[in-house]
Amino acid sequence: MEQILKLFRVALVPRSPLYFPENPSIKIIEALASGKPVIASSVKGIQEMAVKGMILVPPNDKNAMISAVLSLCEDEDYLMLLSKSSIDSAKQFDINNQIEKLVAILVM
Repeated sequence: MEQILKLFRVALVPRSPLYFPENPSIKIIEALASGKPVIASSVKGIQEMAVKGMILVPPNDKNAMISAVLSLCEDEDYLMLLSKSSIDSAKQFDINNQIEKLVAILVM
């Protein structure tokens, strides 16, 4: 039962067709902001936004996905490290930070 509870604390971002590029990013940012480490397929769009708190695995590699999940289930310290990192990483996507970056670019 303890293993199952640990699994629920891991946010999996499944591979899905990218009809709208922002959709997977929103899911990832929400998971990161909630303190969940994210395990995602290393595909375009997700690769570019990779931050601390994420584990990228090769697309269509179910063994790599399983291995990543198990690594978080079996190592509480690693899970806690990625959880803390995920919260810190999500802050860079905060709307206020994004506005500051945009203004800095426009003022240049």
